[in-house]
Amino acid sequence: MKKISFFLSLSIMLISGYTANAQCTFTGDLNFTTQAQLDAWSPPCSQITVTGFVNVQGSTITDISKLQNIVQVGSYLQLKSISPIVTSISSLSNITSVGGTLVIRDCDGLTSIAPLGGLTSLGGAIIIRDNLNLTSLNGLGNLINPPLTGGITIYNNTALSDISAINYGIINGLLEINSNPALTSLGTLSSITNITGLLKITLNNSLANINDLTGLTSVGGNVEITSNNALTSISGLSSLTSAGGSLYVRTNPLLSNLTGLDNLTSLGAGAAIDVKDNTILKSLCGLNALVASGNFTTYVVTGNGYNPLLSNFPTACQDLTNTTNYKSFEFLSYPNPVNNQLNICIDREATYALSNLSGQKVMVGSLTNGENSINASNITTGMYILEISDLFGLKYSAKILKE
Repeated sequence: MKKISFFLSLSIMLISGYTANAQCTFTGDLNFTTQAQLDAWSPPCSQITVTGFVNVQGSTITDISKLQNIVQVGSYLQLKSISPIVTSISSLSNITSVGGTLVIRDCDGLTSIAPLGGLTSLGGAIIIRDNLNLTSLNGLGNLINPPLTGGITIYNNTALSDISAINYGIINGLLEINSNPALTSLGTLSSITNITGLLKITLNNSLANINDLTGLTSVGGNVEITSNNALTSISGLSSLTSAGGSLYVRTNPLLSNLTGLDNLTSLGAGAAIDVKDNTILKSLCGLNALVASGNFTTYVVTGNGYNPLLSNFPTACQDLTNTTNYKSFEFLSYPNPVNNQLNICIDREATYALSNLSGQKVMVGSLTNGENSINASNITTGMYILEISDLFGLKYSAKILKE
């Protein structure tokens, strides 16, 4: 009987020891900056909860397999500047929650972060930046609890073409999509209804449209759509009604209209309407409701294909795709030759450009309905081409001699 009792007790001890060894808590931070540090670490159990941060950073790090036992991280999780030999993060596939920010930065060997698909809870921001070969954000789509603070930054990922995984309802903080040259669309982001910080979409040189944010109704900070060289449409912003900051639409050379901003009626205190240097932008009809509301402080519209003054902003716009609505305009410019002052009479708002015979523009500006006077005293003598364009893209030109 004593032997049986002894073996029974021993069996219970072994079972109890195995259970304790399966799950454990590591109190503190895990900070690995060399491969030697990772190699020297002995995981204390098969399912580790780390109370602090996990930082894996350093060009000598070539093997992260020892991280496979981590299931929860209390603070931030960062992979940064590890060796391009690391092409997979399958060792992170058991992580279900991160209490702070998730950072994947400068990991040039990674093409995918799909092993993060088990991550369902994140307490901080998402920062995915400077990853040369990463093509998709698949792996971030299973967050039941999306980022609580800090928002989402997707920056300078050379091969990134799919960001649809960040289709969360509310983004607490900013949404910045910046300098991703292979990104042609935003994918399916129609579930995003509110961004509490700024919305910044800039320097994505292949991004052709913003048609995928159709559920977005409010932005807590600025709305910045700038320097997207292929952008032709922002119609996906059609549900946006308010922004807590300013509106910036700048230097999008293929953007011809602002359709998509039609329901935006409110900006933040002291905010600006800033629409600049969109060279073929001639229809500002999308700003009608916002301009009519008066809910802004500063108005800057310049360097576009059409640049009306605030006092002459068109209060009604026709459908620019309906050519039957086009009406030829009449203008008269005098005197010709001109010495100091060129007068232009026109029957509508328009813009003008005065160019030399080499095609160089020497003067540009806006015209109002009626008589306009232009100071030509500072241009040199010679022949010039005066080109006038109206809201609908109609153009007329005339030769002007400066004496």
